Amino acid sequence: MAMTEEQSVQRESGVHGMRWETLHDNYFSDSEIALPFINAIENIVSSSHPSVIADLGGGTGFILRELLKRSNLAGVRLVNVDLSPRQLSACSDGRIATVQASAAQITRHQLMAEDGEMLLIARSILHYFGRSGLRPVLRHIRGQLREGERFIHQSACFQYGEDAECMNLIYDRMGTDKWYGTTGDIEAVLRDEDFELCSVASAPKIHLSSGDLSERYGLNAGQVSSIRLEAERRYGQRPEVFISNGEGFDAWLHLYIFTCRAV
Repeated sequence: MAMTEEQSVQRESGVHGMRWETLHDNYFSDSEIALPFINAIENIVSSSHPSVIADLGGGTGFILRELLKRSNLAGVRLVNVDLSPRQLSACSDGRIATVQASAAQITRHQLMAEDGEMLLIARSILHYFGRSGLRPVLRHIRGQLREGERFIHQSACFQYGEDAECMNLIYDRMGTDKWYGTTGDIEAVLRDEDFELCSVASAPKIHLSSGDLSERYGLNAGQVSSIRLEAERRYGQRPEVFISNGEGFDAWLHLYIFTCRAV
């Protein structure tokens, strides 16, 4: 039986809150790592002047806090949307509103009560919806936007199909329904769901040690060894995607920033 998004989030709740900001070599709390994504958001903010910026799956609110440090957002409503109450409890900046909801269910009315421009952003959430859920969640997000409004997301995907297949094997064997496609897969679905793709840019990779993955997904040593051996047998050593490391392994998620316009 497929794991629901809620079940997936609950399974990872042990690393939510402040632990989230130190996981995976501090990826989700490092200002330099976040800079390409922040720059992409600021470029749109400076040209479109949104009245609301909502971060879908925003976790602890790190991206919105970074925007507040760098930009004059006086009069802009900032909303951190996440399913996890532990993530939202770590978002303590009074300038940021929080909404406990899924990106697949959040509505425009929940984000803004008045007329105005809305900007939606998201960082590393699309894979939570699995292969079959990718199109529906993007369709729902598009449905909350008016024509011309922007959606900027930094999503995990790969340039080459075999790299994506290797990562999907690892996540399948960890007992998740997460799915990673190619950049071409993501671009095709975006266009099908009425997004104009304005730009695509690479972002820093996420290093996934088998130790961090064991903590996040509750793996034991035997499971780690089995995953390592199967991935190596089927895909070999793939620098910056998967390498065997003693009894464990290291893997890397590739990320790209997609700046989209609703059409």
